[in-house]
Parts: sequence; C-alpha cells; structure tokens
Amino acid sequence: MKYILKYVLIPLVVIASLVFLIFHKPIVRYFTFDKTFNKLIENRGRNVAVDYVNELLAKGSRIEEPLINKYKNSYSVVDKYYALYLLGRLQSEKAAPLLLDALRSKESGVRAGAVRGLKYMMKPEYVQPVAGLLADPVRDIRFDAVSTLGAVNSPESVQILSQFVRRERDQNIWARAWRSLRYLLPADGVVAEKFRINKNLQIMPADEMQAEVGYTYYFLRLKETNGEKIMYVTRPLWQEAKVGDRLEKKAETEEMRLVPAPEKTR
Repeated sequence: MKYILKYVLIPLVVIASLVFLIFHKPIVRYFTFDKTFNKLIENRGRNVAVDYVNELLAKGSRIEEPLINKYKNSYSVVDKYYALYLLGRLQSEKAAPLLLDALRSKESGVRAGAVRGLKYMMKPEYVQPVAGLLADPVRDIRFDAVSTLGAVNSPESVQILSQFVRRERDQNIWARAWRSLRYLLPADGVVAEKFRINKNLQIMPADEMQAEVGYTYYFLRLKETNGEKIMYVTRPLWQEAKVGDRLEKKAETEEMRLVPAPEKTR
C-alpha cells in the first residue's frame, strides 16, 4: 500500500493538479493578467505603474479578451479607464467599437481612457467621434482630444483643429492644438511676417522686449503658392527666421528647414 501511494496515487494527484491549473482559466489569469493588472491599479500615479503597463503590453494579443472582459464586467471606473487605454495601446480592432462608444460615457474617467487609447489607433473615421470631446466639461479630456486629433492626418482633422484654435481660450489646450497642427501641416512658403502671442492669447507688439519663458508662443505667416498659412514654430527657429526666408516642412513631422533669402531681398 505504501508503494501504491508513493508511486501511483501521489503522481496522479500531482498530474491532475497540474492539468487543473493549466486549463482552469480564472486561476491561470490570476497568476498572469489579473495579478499584473491589479498591481497596475494599486500603483497608479507612481513611476512603477509604467513597468506594469509595459509588462501587460508585452503579452500582446493574449490580454485583448481579458481587457475587454475587464471593461465590460468591472464596476470600477479606474479599471475601465486602464482597460480602454491598454486596448488602444494594443491597437485592438476588436475593441474599437467599445472605445468609440465609451467616448459618450457619463463617467469622465471612462471618456478619458477611451480618448487616450484611441490616440494609438486613430483613423480618419474616428475624427468626428473624438471631436465631440472638444467641448467636454473636463479640461484634461479636451486637452487629450486635441492631442488625439493630431494623431491622424486628414483634411477633416486639420479643419477641425484650425477652427478650434480660433475660439479656444484655455491657454494650454490652445497651445496643444497648435502643436497638433504643427505636426500635421506641411509648409513651403516665404516668411511674410513674424509675431508672438502671450499667455493671454494676445498678439504682442513687435517691439515688446519681455517674453515669459513657457508662456510666449511664436508664429510665422507664410506666403505659399496657394495662399497664406500660419505656422506655430519653436522659439529658436522664430529667432533665426527673417522676412523673406523660405520655410520648408513635410507633413507629420516636427522638422523644419529655413532657407535664407538672398541678401538683396531682405
């Protein structure tokens, strides 16, 4: 009996336990997805949270279904936020309808997760749903909306952002919208005017010497073949640029090139 127990029953119990663990998905998930996801939630807002995000993303498509289930079944807005954000980071086509629907959620945390996730998988057909958040009552969500719109280069996204900067009065959101336009727009024109805008979103006099670091915004008005264009540029480039120089820039890049004008034309 001792030998039967040692060489038959115990090995069978061990094998059965291993099979149970391998095929019992809730237990397996606890030691894989759920454990890491819970650690992320516990450490949100800390630097270490990034490590848990990367650990989850490294699992790739294996966490797509668990994330969808987490979003659908959890009562926690924080859980839903991270589920949507991570699904966007995974560029999950299966979850795209969930993210788009979540843009209209009553919970601001859910809307935030959706718009931040969509930034990583933006398409022209998502522009209108995201643009609906430009009037969101939550400031951070409006900020993320203009950032996400800047992730897709389409005539519609450029038009929406171009109209938005004319009416937005929140300094940081306004500046972020201009950065999105700077990334999206190409440029190939002659500098016709240089001007600056202060933190109150007012044009500064050309002879104004004072400029608050971080609160002064620099612009060039260009004459292009098909009309004029306003470009938001960096301070060093603005200082270097002279009227008559040519500014060249490809779409979907931050890289700009100044071609000096011949001396006699300056």
